[in-house]
Amino acid sequence: MANVYKWPPVAWQASRWSFDLPVSTSRSRITGARYVSAFEQKRRVASLRIAGLSGERAAAGYLENLRILLDGGVSLVRLNSTPVNWHLDELRLEASRRSELINWTEGGVDVKWTEGGVDVSLYSGALLQGAPATDGVWPAATVTGLPANILVARPGEFLTVDGELARVMTVAYSDETGAATIRLMEAIESAGLVQIGTKESAVFEVTSFSDPMQPVSGNWAYDLSFHEVFEAETPGGFVEVDPWS
Repeated sequence: MANVYKWPPVAWQASRWSFDLPVSTSRSRITGARYVSAFEQKRRVASLRIAGLSGERAAAGYLENLRILLDGGVSLVRLNSTPVNWHLDELRLEASRRSELINWTEGGVDVKWTEGGVDVSLYSGALLQGAPATDGVWPAATVTGLPANILVARPGEFLTVDGELARVMTVAYSDETGAATIRLMEAIESAGLVQIGTKESAVFEVTSFSDPMQPVSGNWAYDLSFHEVFEAETPGGFVEVDPWS
C-alpha cells in the first residue's frame, strides 16, 4: 500500500492541469495509410510553482516536509485541479454558480433543522438545480436558478450535479429566466443540486521537485511536476493521510 498525503496549505503562483494521452502510430509501407491507437490509459498531469514566502511565509517549510514524507517517490500526493481558464474569472463568478452547506453546531454537537418533521438543509450562495440533457449529439445538463443573461460556464471547467462530476465542453450562457443548457464532455446520470466551477481530485507521483536556494532578499519558488497514479496499480491500495490538520 502507498501513503497518499494531502497537499499542504500553500497557494500556487502558477499552475497547469492537463492530460498525458500516449498513442502508438504506424504507417502502411504499401499504401502509406496512418494507423493510430492509444496504448496506455490517459493520465492527468499537473505542474505547480509555489512561492517560498506564501502561506504566512511557511510554504518552504511545508514543501520541505512534504519532500521528506514522499520518501523519494515511495509515497504519493493528492491534488485538486487548478483552473484552466483565468482564475480571477472563476473567482468572480463563484457566488452566482456555487452554494455551500451551512452546518450549525452547539457545544460541538451538530444541530439539525426540521420543518414539519422533515430535515431541512441550509445553504449560502446560489442554489442551482440541474438534470441530465442533450445538446445536439452531445451530453449536457440543464441548470436553473442562475442570474439572467450572463456567461455561466467556460470550456475546461467542471460541473457537479448531486456530486457527479463532468467537464464542460464549450461556453454556456443563461437565458432571461436564469436557465442554461451546458454541453458536457461526458454524460451525467443524476439530477439535483448543481455546482459550477468545482474541482476534480486525483492522486499523483511527484516526477520533479526543484531544490531552490533562498536569496538574501526577495522571494524564491519551488517547481513541482506530477503524473497520475491509479489505485489499481498500487498493491494494497491507497492510505489517505493528512499531516497538516
